[in-house]
Amino acid sequence: MELSITLGAGLGLLYGLASFLTWKWAERHRSTGRFLMIFLGGMIARLFAALALVVLVVALVPVHVGFFVGVFLAVFLVGLGAEVLQMHRAGSQP
Repeated sequence: MELSITLGAGLGLLYGLASFLTWKWAERHRSTGRFLMIFLGGMIARLFAALALVVLVVALVPVHVGFFVGVFLAVFLVGLGAEVLQMHRAGSQP
């Protein structure tokens, strides 16, 4: 059970970190008009990578699926909320 919680939280945090790094990278290209392409492309890549990692963990690691998915989803949603808040704050700055 501890492994399930640790892996779920770890993958959720990894997703949040990847989101933050994608945001910072896209911010550097805001003036060139490539911000949206980088940000949305990064989001799609992160979602597919997260899905692939979740499937691999469930298929190959002896985890309690309920705990793993539940913890991953909780951390993922917190990270998603932080991402939306960050976008909202950056959009309201002059």
